[in-house]
Amino acid sequence: MPVDLLCVKVAVQATAETDWVMVSMLIAFPAALLTFRGSIDANGAMT
Repeated sequence: MPVDLLCVKVAVQATAETDWVMVSMLIAFPAALLTFRGSIDANGAMT
């Protein structure tokens, strides 16, 4: 088995065993931050 496939397998296993709330936060937080910064830039003239 190639090393990178092994790493992916380990990462998937670790993610599956991690609390799903923590995983979803790690995914949602950067997206929310980008959206927030985008709206700040869009409303920059008004604030």
